[in-house]
Amino acid sequence: MVLPNQNENKVRGNCSVVCIKITLSVISSFIFLVCFLL
Repeated sequence: MVLPNQNENKVRGNCSVVCIKITLSVISSFIFLVCFLL
């Protein structure tokens, strides 16, 4: 049987990975905009 605690950890890990990817894409697009405007 799978413990609920492990399930929560998996979900939290996926959310953190998605958040990191979104943050990286936002930062990269922001840097691109700054370079483009300069």
